[in-house]
This record gives sequence, structure tokens and C-alpha cells, in this order.
Amino acid sequence: MTTRQTKTITSADGTRIYALAGGDPSKPALICIHGFASTSFAFSKQFENPALLSKVFLVAYDIRGSGQSDKPVEAEAYDGARLAGDFKAVCDAFGIVRPVLLGWSLGGTAFNSVAGHLPPGYVRGVIYSGGAIPTRAIHADYASEWLKRILPELLSTDTTVMSRASIEFVDCLFARPERVPYEAKVRWLGEIMLAPPATRVRLEAGSRALNTTKWETAIKSMRLLVLQGREDCFAENDKIEKQLKERFGDQLQFVWIEGVGHMPFWEKTEEHDAVVVRYIESLGA
Repeated sequence: MTTRQTKTITSADGTRIYALAGGDPSKPALICIHGFASTSFAFSKQFENPALLSKVFLVAYDIRGSGQSDKPVEAEAYDGARLAGDFKAVCDAFGIVRPVLLGWSLGGTAFNSVAGHLPPGYVRGVIYSGGAIPTRAIHADYASEWLKRILPELLSTDTTVMSRASIEFVDCLFARPERVPYEAKVRWLGEIMLAPPATRVRLEAGSRALNTTKWETAIKSMRLLVLQGREDCFAENDKIEKQLKERFGDQLQFVWIEGVGHMPFWEKTEEHDAVVVRYIESLGA
């Protein structure tokens, strides 16, 4: 097992991407992509879980516009081709071939970019963890009313509105926010504030603009795993399982995790990661 390593990787367009890796490089690669208004810090507990690190080569990175990665403000910097280029650059930097992609919340749309701009079969599995967003159109069927209200506030250029919304947003990531260490909450809030308002707007708009034509073909050959917290306030939990099973049928494995919110991988790390490992092992070599 390796110690954690970090790299600043230059993508094809010159954007610098911050990434970290840990675990066993000889094992299947799992690349975790965070959601909106977040960073790779979201997956810090995965990097501390020896049961996961003994089974996978774990990689996470700050998507452009976030965290320690560059934050271009041009709209075209957030199109599918650029986002796919970042994913490829991360794979190349760590010598990864055919990883499993885990997308948290809006990070799930990363497979749109990969399918649209990288060769078929570039990834061998897709996991949606916490408020699955395969595409923005699919997600619209079960996005919660709370999320619809808070999102425009998070995109606001009014600092009072945005800061108040950010505090509410961080608390609502968890079923039991009072159990989350103060230091972790402060880190999340700080990393939201580090991203200029324009980059939040670009990221959100870019996810809506992704062309899903190639994704529609690629997703049909994928075995999918969805992990969902029973108390996730970002989704209408009476709809999400039904909608996704109707859309994906037998290729989808849907797993509820009780007593957690939008971040099942944080609130019940061992249970979440054990399901992930079983899924990856089921894919074979």
C-alpha cells in the first residue's frame, strides 16, 4: 500500500488540476469526483479507510474552478471537452487505465464528458454516490424543492445571500450536522468562498449544457451502482429509486444507506466503501 501522494497536473488546455492518490497502484483504480461547491476534501475519509485502500488505487481531484485547481472564468473553459481533458490528464499522470468513476452529486455528470470526448470503454464502471445526477435532465425529475431554492442563492453575487446559503448548504449535506467536526465545516465553507462567483456559475451552467448523445449510447453498456442516503434533503427520496430503475433497469444496482444524508461516503464510510469494493470486484479484471 502506498502513502498518499499529491500532484498538480497540467491539462491539455494548460489548466492546472490538483489531485491526490493513495492505496495500491496494482489494484483497480477508483477516481472520485466531487460535487458542486466542494473539493476533493469530500473524500478524505476514503483516504483514511484501510479496507478500501487495500482493494483499490484511489484518486480524487479538485475539478477546475474548485479548491487548489485553477479557476478560469471563461464559459468555454467548462465545456465537456475541457472537463474530459482533465479526467484524461489525471489518468495519464497516475498511469491509470480503465478506472471506475465515482461521481458525488453533480460530479456524476463527469461521465457525460468522458463518454462524449474520450474513446469508448475509457472507464469500466460508474458509481453515483449521494443524490445521483447522471444528467441534469434526469436529475430534474427528483431534485428536491429545497435544492431548487438554495441553488440560485449559491450562485448569487450578493455576498450576504451567498454566505448565508453556503452555511445552510453545508449543514444540509448531512443527516446529523451536529456530529460533523467544526474544523470540517469551516474547511468546506472556506473552500466554497475560495471559488470566485463566476466559476460557480460556469460550472453549474456547463453541466446543463453537456451534450448527452454519446452518453446515451455509452451508458447502455455500463453496470451502474447508486448509493443513496435515506435522509438526503437534496433529492425527493420517494422518487429517486423509482425514476432511476425505470430509466436503467437491470443494469442498475440501487443501495439505500440508512441514517445518512447527501454524503453517505462521509457519514457511514465503512458501509459505503464496502459496497463500492464489492461492486468493483464484481466487474472483474
